[in-house]
Amino acid sequence: MKQCVTWGGGSFPNSRSPFTTKLKSQMRWKPNSYKHWKYLKTFGHPIDIERFFNDGSRFCKIRFILLHRNLVETVWSHRSWDTGIRGHSEVLGMFAYYIEQHLQKLPDYAWKRIDYEDFWSDRRDDVLKDLCNFLDWNVANISLAFEESGFRLATNNQARIPCHTVKYIQRLQHDIFSPLLNFSSKSQHLGYEKVLATYANDSPRRNPRCTTE
Repeated sequence: MKQCVTWGGGSFPNSRSPFTTKLKSQMRWKPNSYKHWKYLKTFGHPIDIERFFNDGSRFCKIRFILLHRNLVETVWSHRSWDTGIRGHSEVLGMFAYYIEQHLQKLPDYAWKRIDYEDFWSDRRDDVLKDLCNFLDWNVANISLAFEESGFRLATNNQARIPCHTVKYIQRLQHDIFSPLLNFSSKSQHLGYEKVLATYANDSPRRNPRCTTE
């Protein structure tokens, strides 16, 4: 009998850090703090990715799914966290770099990336078929399984993001993710080769009046 055990990463990766119990009024993590980086590199948060893979692989098959969402909407959805848009972007960038460091140490077969925006793409089934193959899931009808999964494709009920904010966070996404060659790898995207999703190119909620120039 094949058994599947999942471990979720939590909310990038948790609502709290080991250094603060307050969520909105201060930075949960400080990217410029040696103490915070030392903790992250020593223990990981919520897990040490490399150690989890190496130790777990001795008795089971370990696979990681890296779920990426464009930084504009990720930051905007919790724009009051970590003292605001800039601080929250810096914390997310800190963890993207932490993930990148561990991806460098994992074999390519152990992980794949999905972009959140893939679920609205006309190539969604290609992504889902590859996901099932990657995880050794035997699914006869991918489209039906997705429809019955309860995953909600909601594109409304979200405050319009000001264009100046879109442009600012888009620049931050470029600065943060461009150096992260593993995280951004086209070949590690499930289904087909694809560059890392951005708000301007991939979001179903994108405002056509906002540009990235």
